[in-house]
Amino acid sequence: MMWLVKSSMDTRLEGRISQRLEQRLGLSLKTQQALKILQLNTMELCEELESIAQENPLLEIERDDYILCTDGDSPIEDPTDEEPPESIYMRKERTEDEGWDFDRLETDDQCFEDIVKQIGYLVLDQNSYSILEGLLDSIDEHGILKVSIKRIAGQLSVSREDVIAVIEKMRECGFDGLFSRSKEEMSAQRDDGYYPTSGYGDGNFTKYVEPDVFVEYVEKRLVISVRDIGLALSVDDSYKSILENAEDTDAKRYLEKKMNEAVFFVNALERRKETLIAIAREIVSTNVSFLMGESQRIAPLIMVDVATKLDLSVSTISRAVKDKYISTPNGVFAMRKFFGNTDERERAMEIIAKQLKEAPEMSDADLVRLLKTRGIRIARRTANKYRNQLRLSRQ
Repeated sequence: MMWLVKSSMDTRLEGRISQRLEQRLGLSLKTQQALKILQLNTMELCEELESIAQENPLLEIERDDYILCTDGDSPIEDPTDEEPPESIYMRKERTEDEGWDFDRLETDDQCFEDIVKQIGYLVLDQNSYSILEGLLDSIDEHGILKVSIKRIAGQLSVSREDVIAVIEKMRECGFDGLFSRSKEEMSAQRDDGYYPTSGYGDGNFTKYVEPDVFVEYVEKRLVISVRDIGLALSVDDSYKSILENAEDTDAKRYLEKKMNEAVFFVNALERRKETLIAIAREIVSTNVSFLMGESQRIAPLIMVDVATKLDLSVSTISRAVKDKYISTPNGVFAMRKFFGNTDERERAMEIIAKQLKEAPEMSDADLVRLLKTRGIRIARRTANKYRNQLRLSRQ
């Protein structure tokens, strides 16, 4: 907590000096650095530690895996074994190519409209291609027209027959049901139950992620591990000699400063590991069925509850799970997904849709009470928003 005294000069003719006492909460530089390290994901942390190690001669990069079994037990070694078997609790260092080869690349995920345009460019003349572009501007995410063919023809100053000719030509190229005027018309042209746009990307870059936390099922136990790049103190004999024997010189003061910084960063990384492990334990203990693929539902955690249990602040939990991923036997998921996740929203909307189909007059307050009995807590205005979204989706 800091008390600040501000002085300000009145710009009017009478020059007066006034003082104001303010109370502000400030974070020390070290606290800010520790929070930054906690918030970084694996890729960002690697870059940050490379920079830190370059600026501090007493630090060097090392790979380190911290592994912890969820039940906390430790294996019993057999003294008769010449070479004890590898422990599932502390295993060898995980290498980059040991089953977790996530290249940090971004590739262009070509979207449906780009594919259609490429085909259209090959089979249509210039005028017909312009009509195709107008049609693509008039479809929804399923490939169904949002406006009538007559209106499209009017906007493009062409005949209705010209528009229909382009539609038929593109369907002959394999885009069955594309540019249909309704779902019923599309279903009549397709018997596979899919939309023309199904299976295509949205044109955005696909970003491959590298998990920060791993949950593995080993010998009927779930084992949690954190992989990252760590920092280790590396004080050679010349540095030791200066620190232990030299008088108060610039070199000694410089090394003492770097030593304090080095100890701080090593401890900050260890706290980051411990925090991620602790949060992962809460995720695993609450979602064993989901992580093992036995259930499709996530049991969402509440940050306030987790923070209280771990004796941490809610902001610390939020920073720890930000932009981080957890690899499980059931797939790779964003850690944030387990805290008030979209699955809960989808489940709420599913319940509301079913209820409104049976009782359209049901009030928002009644929907809130119904959802509460199903373990979902939302505000009345949220229930109203979901109701409106469902109404729009049916139009």
